[in-house]
Amino acid sequence: MSLAQLFRDLEPALSQSIHLLNQNHPSDFYARKANNNLNIAVDAIEDEESFTLIAEVPGLNLEDIKIKYEDELLILSGEKLSENLSEEKDIKIHQQYRKFGKFEKKFNMPENIDFDQIKASLKNGILTIKLPKVELEEKKSREIQISLDS
Repeated sequence: MSLAQLFRDLEPALSQSIHLLNQNHPSDFYARKANNNLNIAVDAIEDEESFTLIAEVPGLNLEDIKIKYEDELLILSGEKLSENLSEEKDIKIHQQYRKFGKFEKKFNMPENIDFDQIKASLKNGILTIKLPKVELEEKKSREIQISLDS
């Protein structure tokens, strides 16, 4: 068995293991769930002013990608449609490594995101989602009086 064949055989199990590790990551800002046929790579980075998600989405157009905020999650989804090469006459596919299908990634959102200022851009197959931070109001503490219920 060649090394390339071994890697192809192990790749689904490795991807699943990495997914399980990401699911149990202690950070607030992680991909919660990846129900997908197409696995896209996403980096989550943070600086003083914002969080940024950078996703590789080669071959996708704006209309192929959806970003929404729902139930304290940022949801990145879409679909890369296949080119039906096998329907063309006189075509013989020897190898096909490109992947097609739907994808969905869900990210838990930190509390300090300014949701009205989220911006996304797509350039050369790289989707960048900028999530600006806001100052959270300091939660005040107070003692609660207990009354006797009679």
